[in-house]
Amino acid sequence: MRIWRAAVRTAVSAAIGSVPPRTLGLEHEETAASLAVLGGVHLTNGDPAGAVTYLEQALSVRARVLGRDHLDTVVSRNNLAVALCEIDEPHRAIPLLEQVIDDAPGIFAPESAELTSAQERLAGLYISTGRPDRAIPLYSQLLETRIQTIGVDHPTTLATQDMLGFAYRATDNLSRAIVFYEKELIGRTRILGPGHQDTFKSRNILAYAYRLSGDLARAIPLYEETLKFAVAELGHRHPAVIKMRDNIRSLRAQM
Repeated sequence: MRIWRAAVRTAVSAAIGSVPPRTLGLEHEETAASLAVLGGVHLTNGDPAGAVTYLEQALSVRARVLGRDHLDTVVSRNNLAVALCEIDEPHRAIPLLEQVIDDAPGIFAPESAELTSAQERLAGLYISTGRPDRAIPLYSQLLETRIQTIGVDHPTTLATQDMLGFAYRATDNLSRAIVFYEKELIGRTRILGPGHQDTFKSRNILAYAYRLSGDLARAIPLYEETLKFAVAELGHRHPAVIKMRDNIRSLRAQM
């Protein structure tokens, strides 16, 4: 705690010391920059609630002084959204991130970390607030960007396929979800191997999607393959292995 407070005091001195607000006034670009730095320090040091106050002020000043679509204003808007996510206020963060993405053309390149992180964060908020249909176009754009920039087999690309599949499944569109789950499993099997933990999870997710769609003929072989790796890792008598075996037996009985 003492180290954290010392860091904050150091940042305060660095940000404001030579340019006090009463010298330049609250409606000055450098005052806004100082407020943004202070907010960043609080956020970095695990105090997002404290960061929000400074980041709100920085955004307010920059919007008035620099304009709503200035780079620094957009960055401030994004940083405030991040802090609001940290304190679990998604409904305040969502409109900020929507504005960031609307303002992005001409400011951020499609593959930039600033834009892709905003898209991913906003899509996640749509999912968590019960609006998966709004997450689908964001994840679709992210997937296209990542395939073009880092390749179809990159772990981040495969993770994006997983989230897109989840979004489709959350909208009860299992046929589209399965398409992306299948691609994800193929990619992880090829890159990581059939026994890797991430491949194991992808196989289970796809099997579950098949099961939900009523396609037990494709679900059961995947569950059996998962069981094979579980036995090798945990042994025949492990409770998880026994439960998996019982579940497979139950599914076979339904065919």
